[in-house]
Amino acid sequence: MPYQQARDLTSYIAAYAPLLAVLVAVGVALMQYYLQRKQWEQQMFAKRFEVYAAVGRFLSAALNSHGRLDSAEYDRFVFEIRPAKFMFGSDVATFIHEINGAISQEDAVPGTYGKYVQRLEPDDLEGEGDLTTPIMRWGFRAEVAFGPYLQIHHDQSWLARFVARVDRWVDERPHILKSRYDS
Repeated sequence: MPYQQARDLTSYIAAYAPLLAVLVAVGVALMQYYLQRKQWEQQMFAKRFEVYAAVGRFLSAALNSHGRLDSAEYDRFVFEIRPAKFMFGSDVATFIHEINGAISQEDAVPGTYGKYVQRLEPDDLEGEGDLTTPIMRWGFRAEVAFGPYLQIHHDQSWLARFVARVDRWVDERPHILKSRYDS
């Protein structure tokens, strides 16, 4: 008759050690995924906020100078908003294009070599060239356009966000869950 080894705690631990190692590895991988995802969200927020701040600085400079901006300020604005088309949706791109389209180039500044002044000329001027109202309106529209992209979801748990996402998916596709008894 073959010899049977006595089962003790050490043999059970040795038998389940590979399973325990796999569970620890999966746990570490999930934690790494979570941390990488949070780091990516923070980096995207920082980059998106830089574009938002550039639009705000440009509108503030235009408001303070009554719509007359030197070429250095305009060049800085164009340089800082360049990544916007890759980080935002079409709504922000359209908004930035509207601001950029309202800028016209004027003649050279007397006494300087090659220095130009840009003039901000919105289409919806009210009164006799008062730029305060359209620029302020652009400032409020900037908050609305950039707002959804600058949200960090700390207020809801992942389960609440998942349920909301499923609800949106079902609401967008009512024909999928339609039964034959629905008229």
